Amino acid sequence: MSEFEWIDKPGNIDAEAERIARELESRAGYRVLREVRELDPIQSPGAKLLGLMTDTETTGIHRGKDKIIELCLVPFEYDREAGIITRIAKPYTSFQDPGVPIPEEITRITGIGDDHVKGKQIDRDLVRRWVGQVNVIVAHNAAFDRAFLEDYDPCFRDCNWVCSQSGLPWKDLGHGSSKLEFLIGRHGMFHGAHRAENDCFATLHILRQRPAPDQPTYFDLMIAHGRKRSIRVFAINAPFEAKDTIKAAGYLWNDPSKEDAIRGYPKAWWKEIPEENWAETAKWLAEAIYRRPNAMIRYHTVDAMSRFTERFIKAGTIALDAAYLPGQEPAPPKPEEKQTETPSFSPSSAG
Repeated sequence: MSEFEWIDKPGNIDAEAERIARELESRAGYRVLREVRELDPIQSPGAKLLGLMTDTETTGIHRGKDKIIELCLVPFEYDREAGIITRIAKPYTSFQDPGVPIPEEITRITGIGDDHVKGKQIDRDLVRRWVGQVNVIVAHNAAFDRAFLEDYDPCFRDCNWVCSQSGLPWKDLGHGSSKLEFLIGRHGMFHGAHRAENDCFATLHILRQRPAPDQPTYFDLMIAHGRKRSIRVFAINAPFEAKDTIKAAGYLWNDPSKEDAIRGYPKAWWKEIPEENWAETAKWLAEAIYRRPNAMIRYHTVDAMSRFTERFIKAGTIALDAAYLPGQEPAPPKPEEKQTETPSFSPSSAG
């Protein structure tokens, strides 16, 4: 932990500018946005754990084909009981030479060109040390960042991951979009978008906010969601004539031969469901899709360690009738022993 340089005295706010902003906001029809800045430390008596906010910029969106060109890691401390981010450390930000020209569209969006990344390399040893000390990794679109970072280094695999985009019901909380630029504006701020460090600080600012003064922070709500387990159900060999029904139920089609396929997933309709809906889902598939109780499906248990990864951490095959018949209903597949404590985000041995 001593390697982190904690920010205990953020930069001073221009008092006169803030006075003018408040004066303007006191008048009808005006709203002033503040630029995202370093978070002020908060005193909190509870036990502290470590988290790592991360963001990547890449040459494109296709894992395996595209490469990381910028990485930012921001260590932060949080009070587990109070559910608040108490302080942050100075970030580590680095360019990475992808070994191929950066597409013009990516340069237009991020401002990162070939000259920025030429000969630059991320400090892999530092990344491994930092990742090894934290209890949870946060990303705004963790499914994207985790995929690229797992390919970059295996240290990102055996970690608890949570997502500030999909791990919160933003629309139910009164926001029309989960996009970072939208959320930061809704919370009275603006930032330089599409750069890794800017996005990390913006996300941490949002997570410290609350939907209402008497409600938990967004960070606390996100962590609570991350602790829940779910199951990915793969309806392998589902009848073709049932495709409209299963699609209408929210299942997604995965075809490994397609470029946009989820690597490692079978050719099947699939859906992630809450653990408590396991038996109900199996019964529905048997009656509405397969029309026979002994059809076989695949399943994959998901928790904070296996969420947002395309690897099967714990997978199996089961007959549908064994999943819902009274007296035969087995518990959903259990994570391996190493994972049983991780969803609680208990302190790591290095922390």
